Amino acid sequence: MVISQEVDESDDIFENVLQNIVDHILVDEELPLYTSIYEVLDRWHNFFKKKWDAKLSEEEEAGLFGELYYINKWLEIFPSDPPLIINDWKGPLRFRIDFVRKKSGIEIKTLSPKIRDEVKISSEKQLELNPVINELFLYVLKIEKNDTVGCTLENITKSIEEKLIKKAPSLAVKFREILLFNNIKVDEYNSNYFLCMKN
Repeated sequence: MVISQEVDESDDIFENVLQNIVDHILVDEELPLYTSIYEVLDRWHNFFKKKWDAKLSEEEEAGLFGELYYINKWLEIFPSDPPLIINDWKGPLRFRIDFVRKKSGIEIKTLSPKIRDEVKISSEKQLELNPVINELFLYVLKIEKNDTVGCTLENITKSIEEKLIKKAPSLAVKFREILLFNNIKVDEYNSNYFLCMKN
């Protein structure tokens, strides 16, 4: 099999595709090679069919930071548990609730005086309980954005990846894919620093 790049200006994407294939070959040892590669290429095919918006707004960036902060804290608080929090993470997938496990949901909200100083609920349905989710928790994180102190999306993502690689390489691959297939290039978000004031 030969994989080649036709457009010279797309080195980053091409490298991401190749890295994604290699990651899956290494962690999907029980799958036949053809199946593993086919599934990866199929996901990339769907990725390229989508029309993507511009970069995240400052408010969206703060919201994603809140979700990543929650994952990072969970990994620190439960170091001996399997990091199944990655399987529970639905935020970037446009689900109604950010984290869902069994019949419980956790909605993450970030408050920043410079961006928003109140919890924003997109609609009453966001907090609605139903037979699928019959328990819902609200996790509010108060943050401050600045230019020098705190953590960027890039920093916190690297911290999460390091922890996942040690504990569950397959979930580290899944974590990268969630960001990648939702066109969230965290290396582009390294100028806004978020500092937790209260959590």
